[in-house]
Amino acid sequence: MKLATEQDVDEITCYPTLIAEHCPGYGPMRRGDVKQPSKRTFKKMVYASEDVLSSKGFEPIEIYGYSRKDGWKYATVNYEMEGPLLGFGCGAMGFTGGYEYQNTCSVPEYIRATLGGRLPIAGGRNVDVRERAIRYIACRLFVCRSLDLGEFERKLGGGFSDLVGKTGLGKALALLRLLRCVKRRAGRIELTRRGLFTAHLIAGLSC
Repeated sequence: MKLATEQDVDEITCYPTLIAEHCPGYGPMRRGDVKQPSKRTFKKMVYASEDVLSSKGFEPIEIYGYSRKDGWKYATVNYEMEGPLLGFGCGAMGFTGGYEYQNTCSVPEYIRATLGGRLPIAGGRNVDVRERAIRYIACRLFVCRSLDLGEFERKLGGGFSDLVGKTGLGKALALLRLLRCVKRRAGRIELTRRGLFTAHLIAGLSC
């Protein structure tokens, strides 16, 4: 990581590899041929990333991303979680903010649909305001490190307590605040250093 900071780069992203059941590496991992670090080791890696990169002039922008360019970082996670994101091509997913869809994974069907003037969407669903609120919080707080409550209310059209206060996420946030993983300050809820590892675990589960 120290060698990476010595290169002529504007941003560095570091995150764990998630091996799902459909990945080629899943079988070797289950057999024990591929070793993954323990949770304790992973925790050390998370904080080593934070300490090394921050000490070398990289500002933490997300839990995974660090930038030298005044808070700028290229990432699609905001659009994937919040919208609007238009997906083009086979298997692409899109999210307008109120509607989420996935295009067909069949190349012939995709071509037939587009040539026939039809949208090549295989499936979609409406996303209600409560789910949008939860996705917004998950993205802003657990990935981007900070949630602006005023911006939340403007974008979602409702107050934080009304939309998520009594949900499972609302109760979890209250617990995380007691554990000093998040803190509330000046109209914002912010991730603390103590909560950084917890955010990594939450973001990993949400994937």
